[in-house]
Amino acid sequence: MALKKKEIEALKNRWDEDYVAQLNKVLWKKDWRNRQDANVNFHNSPFGEISSKRDFRGLDLKCFSHQNLQDIDLSCSTMTSITRSILKNVTLDYTNIKSGISSILIDCSFEYANLHKTVLNNDGEPIQNTSFYKANLNKLLGSDLVFINCNFNSTNLKRVDLRYCRFENCTFIGTQFFMSTLIHCTFIGEAPQIEQLDSSNIENMVINGEPFDISKVNRNETKEFIELTKDIIYGV
Repeated sequence: MALKKKEIEALKNRWDEDYVAQLNKVLWKKDWRNRQDANVNFHNSPFGEISSKRDFRGLDLKCFSHQNLQDIDLSCSTMTSITRSILKNVTLDYTNIKSGISSILIDCSFEYANLHKTVLNNDGEPIQNTSFYKANLNKLLGSDLVFINCNFNSTNLKRVDLRYCRFENCTFIGTQFFMSTLIHCTFIGEAPQIEQLDSSNIENMVINGEPFDISKVNRNETKEFIELTKDIIYGV
């Protein structure tokens, strides 16, 4: 069930300002050794655990890197970027990530998250078993990414620029594509439906080993104009 705005605000307001300031100060130090051991800077949460994960929901974090996070809930948090880190079984639902993610992601969740204009880099490893259900990935940028068993159902993938990416056994039910760039992308298993790809650049797309016939996509100019007008009105 989707969280209400007041529930998200309550999670943000529960944190002590000094605690958060000190955490951000520690995270600012880009010590590569912190990546060797899990949760070096995320020991026991003052709020205990939720669903067997350390409860760090609602934090306002700056840039952090070289972290090894496991079994942590960071839902409803705000952060500038996550770089050179390892995230395993980390929940980031309803997070607002402003700049980019350049990290290993395994068994993570970004449901309802806002990754608008975010640059995504998988740090050379596949993004595995990760859910982007109903996340806002509008204008997401990435290349040479590999997604394995990821959930993109009902995700906003409008105007994304994804090149030379590989999707293995991912789902795209109700996924929103519009004026997206998916050049040289490969899909194994499920793939977006033809009608979902209308108005997108899908040159050299390959689905289950077969080059996709780009002529099958109906370029409906009227539909493009309506969708573009709608996005301008609502500021998407």
